Amino acid sequence: MPKERRQSVKPMREQAESVPATPQAVKPDERFKLWEYALVNLIFWAFCMVQYVVVRVVTRESLGLMFFFSSLAIGFSVVSVLSWCFDAFYPEKDTEDTC
Repeated sequence: MPKERRQSVKPMREQAESVPATPQAVKPDERFKLWEYALVNLIFWAFCMVQYVVVRVVTRESLGLMFFFSSLAIGFSVVSVLSWCFDAFYPEKDTEDTC
């Protein structure tokens, strides 16, 4: 049994060695633009509204649903704004940090 286990681990080690250690840098032109963030937010808000209606119709219960789905949507929007700020104000470094 131990030999079979050792043989099954070998391909995983080879796969792990083939994965690059550092992620590739994102080029500035590949980052999301402000209108793309707005579009994603609109889609997510619409998704939350549809889910609210579906859950309310199916369960005939509305206690806490508006709070839950609005919290999801507002949280998503806050994270989107922070992500856009990071993309807009912190350009990618071309050089790698050497620590």
